[in-house]
Amino acid sequence: MKALFRMKSIKRKMFVSYMIVFVIPMLSIGMFGYWWTVKIVKEQTETMYYEKLDQARSAMDKRFLDMDQLVQTFVLTQWVQKIGNMYGPTFQSNRLEPSEIGGYADEIRNYEALNGFIDRIAIILNTKHLVLTNNGLDDYPWFFEKNYRVEGMKVEDWLPYINIFNHGTVLNPRQVQTYTSYKNAMTYIKTLPLIDDTPAATLLLSIEEKSIQEVLHTGSYDRSHSLYILDANNELVTGVNMDEHIRPLLNDLPEAGARTTRIVENSVGDQYFAFLTQSELNGWKYISVIPTTYVLSKVQVIKYAVLILLAVSIVIGILFSYGFAVHNYRPLKGLLSKLSSGMPAKPKLTSGSNEYNYLESAFDTILSSNHELEQKVQLYLPMAMHSFFLKLLYNLHAPAEIRYARQTIGIGTSSDSWRVALLYFESNSNENLSISQKVFKWTVEGNWPLYLVEIEGNRLALILNTGDRSKAEEAIDRMKRSLLEAFGEGHSYVGVGGTCVELEEISNSHKEAVMALNYTFVRGNASDDMVFFSDLDTDNSFRYYFPTDKEEELVSKLRSGQLEQVEKVLGVLIETNIGNGNHHFITLQCFFHHLLSTALKALSETDLSISNVINEREFMRLNTINSLKEYVYDVYARVCAEMAQKREADSSRVKNEIWSYIDDNCFDGNLSLEAVADRYSLSVPYMSKFIKEQTGHNFVEYIARKRVAMAKLLLNEQALTVEEVGLRIGYTNVLTFRRAFKKYSGITPGEYRTLKVQTKPQ
Repeated sequence: MKALFRMKSIKRKMFVSYMIVFVIPMLSIGMFGYWWTVKIVKEQTETMYYEKLDQARSAMDKRFLDMDQLVQTFVLTQWVQKIGNMYGPTFQSNRLEPSEIGGYADEIRNYEALNGFIDRIAIILNTKHLVLTNNGLDDYPWFFEKNYRVEGMKVEDWLPYINIFNHGTVLNPRQVQTYTSYKNAMTYIKTLPLIDDTPAATLLLSIEEKSIQEVLHTGSYDRSHSLYILDANNELVTGVNMDEHIRPLLNDLPEAGARTTRIVENSVGDQYFAFLTQSELNGWKYISVIPTTYVLSKVQVIKYAVLILLAVSIVIGILFSYGFAVHNYRPLKGLLSKLSSGMPAKPKLTSGSNEYNYLESAFDTILSSNHELEQKVQLYLPMAMHSFFLKLLYNLHAPAEIRYARQTIGIGTSSDSWRVALLYFESNSNENLSISQKVFKWTVEGNWPLYLVEIEGNRLALILNTGDRSKAEEAIDRMKRSLLEAFGEGHSYVGVGGTCVELEEISNSHKEAVMALNYTFVRGNASDDMVFFSDLDTDNSFRYYFPTDKEEELVSKLRSGQLEQVEKVLGVLIETNIGNGNHHFITLQCFFHHLLSTALKALSETDLSISNVINEREFMRLNTINSLKEYVYDVYARVCAEMAQKREADSSRVKNEIWSYIDDNCFDGNLSLEAVADRYSLSVPYMSKFIKEQTGHNFVEYIARKRVAMAKLLLNEQALTVEEVGLRIGYTNVLTFRRAFKKYSGITPGEYRTLKVQTKPQ
């Protein structure tokens, strides 16, 4: 390390430094990246398989909820209630039509066809010892021995499930014989609560095992991954890609509803990740098993990739270090070459010389020369400052020039408040007032500066770096006394402009100071007067007519874009102020400026750009009443045009929003004309008139027609009842829906559906 700092060549030191900067962070980042990536791979693998488990669990839970919903559907079915509530052990056929049993079987067949998950549906009539299926009525022995024979179960084995109130029992998949066919199926048994808790009827649902496996396959398991479902007693329900060597290992997994991850090992030493989650609905455990080698293989790939990346990064780091060293040394090399050739008093830089010592010696020489240059600059600085301030007062500087001058000359303090005071002295002699250095700088109490600049004749400008009026008055008064002592007794007049935030805007304060100074001449009072531009309005002789109500009227008409009305009020105000000819030009200039401020006030609550309407600099250059009048009329015309255009755009936008809101919510039963009007802050009569003009119908008719049009589309779907269609389009009362549909269609919803079915091509 010491040898590094003893290097004479800057280029070599740069190269070694860049090597340290690049390589060490790369090694640290590489090791951290490897650890972090391995962690992420494991977490992502665990997250992915838990997502698959959650998909499988959610899908199965949904199927169970659908089956519970089917139970409620059967309970509410009239014919199930009719049969289930027949008292006695026999079936009362005299209460049923001959064709009714066949109709009930057809309804069961329709339920089976609509539900792709359920294979068979049977309603067991407990007290009658009968079973109703899609084939009709069977007695107990025939159904459980011929029609639905479950492996390992006899007729009497079913009695515990159907003779007591059953809240929902699942028989794990077994072989089921139906006449001459065999299949593996899960059986779901639940009592239909017809009267209190009496098991008068029981619903039996059969689900093929392959249907369950199709649901589980939504997780896209490949052959190396397997899924197992265990019931609450840890008995296997079914699974995907099951392995008989892995199944016994799952019995030792914890009983937990939360997610659990374990590593299990079979008899031959193979290890697997086991991800477990449990359903809160029925207590089933969903277990995903994946070989640990599958995850570790990804980690190995990442390990080798990180090592290769580190090696490549180190090589790239070396190349970049050398490239940066050469690139960054090039300016220094040019600097050393210029110093060596441009300093005849210094010896030439030769190969092997200590570059650091040479630079130090060269900069010492430059600093010495710079000191001599500063002494010369001090001689010419007052003239430069005088030129700078004169250009500043008359706005002849570019902003970049002002910023550069402030940095080089050192003008102002941290305060950004400026103002200009003009001092005029009447001397008894014919000679003009003249100060020796053209510009004087003072620092008063509070460490803020002021600058006295000679302008022309007997006029001086005092530039103050403060926004405090009391401080400004004290400083100006002291300056007046000092000047009077220096140049003899005489009359003095002072006009003070307003404050400005930036030095670039000081020309505005100078213009205001000129107006204030002219005011002192017009007023003709005694000398030694100091007038602030902000106080001009306190003199009654300089007051003009512009009451508050007229200003508010102008603002209102401007915002409504009524140009004719605006010009009418504007004409009265201007004629009142300039018609009698008694006002001074400064007063009228202030009056017209007040009119411009009123236009700005009208624009203040909009998003329109003020710079596009009013140009302050152009206004300040106007020096006749007619030019001021024409300028104000032109500004007001532009403001009215902008306001009218904005009102038209806002009106179009609101109308589009209203239609969009009505069309999006027309099927909401809570939608009303009052709600729409209140949302857009409009009156109900106006909203009603607007809808009538746009559609030719009132609000209720328009909404009803849109709802009926949607109802016709929904009635084409046979799965929806008329009541459900009415609810979907916003009618909570089916009678109201039927009346509206018949009013605008000529027929009832049921007649419309029948007509569509009859005219549908076969």
